[in-house]
Amino acid sequence: MVDVQSASTSQERARDAGIVVASHNTMHGVFLGDLIERYRALVPQHRVDVLCLQENVPLSAEQAALRANAGTHAELFSAELGEFQCVCLPEHPALATLIRKAFVLEDAFLVPLPRLERLNWLERLYIRGGKVTAKYALICVIGDDTQRLTIANFHLETAGDNAHRRRQIAAVASALRERGLLHNLVACGDTNAFSWSRSGAVQVIAELMQPLQALAGATPKTDGKATHYFARQREDLLPHRIACMVGRLGVDHPLPYDVICSDLEALKSGKVQTEESDHDLVYAELRWPQARTTG
Repeated sequence: MVDVQSASTSQERARDAGIVVASHNTMHGVFLGDLIERYRALVPQHRVDVLCLQENVPLSAEQAALRANAGTHAELFSAELGEFQCVCLPEHPALATLIRKAFVLEDAFLVPLPRLERLNWLERLYIRGGKVTAKYALICVIGDDTQRLTIANFHLETAGDNAHRRRQIAAVASALRERGLLHNLVACGDTNAFSWSRSGAVQVIAELMQPLQALAGATPKTDGKATHYFARQREDLLPHRIACMVGRLGVDHPLPYDVICSDLEALKSGKVQTEESDHDLVYAELRWPQARTTG
């Protein structure tokens, strides 16, 4: 049962100030314990209401034994933070969205994204399993007594080019249009939008997210600073280890992979350096819409 006083306080804050949405790629929770401590400090500091997570994975048997009713890292984070509900659909648990219980979860569903037909030889080296896998976006519709908000959490394809990733965003926009979710949209996640030019990376992101601008007038609210670092890519695949080693030798190529995109006004935004992952966490405080709309 939701604490009525807590819910009322959270909703008043949301209407008077804004709703804070954050996004983070957890690097498969390689440093799970450190991430728990990070989120414990970060969530109250930035008053986070929604935390979109990518690369969520199941707990090991040993980890699961320490926490009842938690099957994945995201569910563990939710339990440790308290006052959050974890939306993680079994068809694609790699995406998870943590939402304060003060907000009502009205709907949650997955959007299948276009798949590559095959991987080239280089992609087979650094893609886990060396195979094309299904990709999705996780959509959550949340609300209070005044309005509803659509949260789209995504992790676009690492393989392929930016044109392919743009098609994936277009699929998200198309699914939202079909359901009439045309306003009050927050889309966030890991774009994997590669650019050889660091100065041109912001434009690459804008072009990638354009289908959401056409749908709802949603534009990037993050500042375009780098969020991904090869030097912090400490997973077990050999290409990841090589990329990490090269990055630590100074040949890194940091890019703004992570983005928050919305049609709502941004009151502030920023990023938090998170050494526990190869991605920094990004967040934005968005003005809570005042009157419920239809369609």
